[in-house]
Amino acid sequence: MSPPSGTTHFSSAEDCQEAFYRAMREGDSEQMRRTWLVSPGTTCIHPGAIPLIGYDAVIRSWTAILDSGNGIRVNYEPRSRFAVDRLVIHVGLEVIRVPNDGTVLVSVTNVYELTGEGWKMRLHHGAPVHGKAPVARAMH
Repeated sequence: MSPPSGTTHFSSAEDCQEAFYRAMREGDSEQMRRTWLVSPGTTCIHPGAIPLIGYDAVIRSWTAILDSGNGIRVNYEPRSRFAVDRLVIHVGLEVIRVPNDGTVLVSVTNVYELTGEGWKMRLHHGAPVHGKAPVARAMH
């Protein structure tokens, strides 16, 4: 799969993350493609699934998810953020609204890398949360 035309240059990991979640909410697979790092090491682990390794595998999965509906009603709640060299790691909670006003909680780790094309997502790992999540604390 080829990289998206007109690649978006995100000036921060936070801008890239916001575009990632906006693409989920809007069901925009083209915008989703622009958030990911084009690399054989790019990895996505959907909740309860095996790891998808490589840009092509990751984008095929997101295209199948986003092109089959009207987007995902998701809100991201940050829990922690830290940076190491050219990487920024966000740990948080996705609160996904499902039909009948229910919610699904997913604990996530998102890793962003600073590239020559700005910040790109290198890893998204989602794990289902069993039980009720504690209230988020303020980040420093």
